[in-house]
Amino acid sequence: MVELSLAISGEAGAMLNSVGALAVLCFVLFLALGLLKGWNDPSARLLLRAAGALGIVCDEIGVLLPVVGV
Repeated sequence: MVELSLAISGEAGAMLNSVGALAVLCFVLFLALGLLKGWNDPSARLLLRAAGALGIVCDEIGVLLPVVGV
């Protein structure tokens, strides 16, 4: 029976945590700016795109780490 460990440590775990934190921060800033200036504001849209891109990067890192075996 093969057991997959979900514990991620070291530099890879720190990178995953950092990218995830940046994605959440961008999304919260998007919400704040969207409420203040409107949802179609160019800076709010840029923050939403950045949050989405960082979320995708975080997802890919999370999927690749167990495959690579880090």
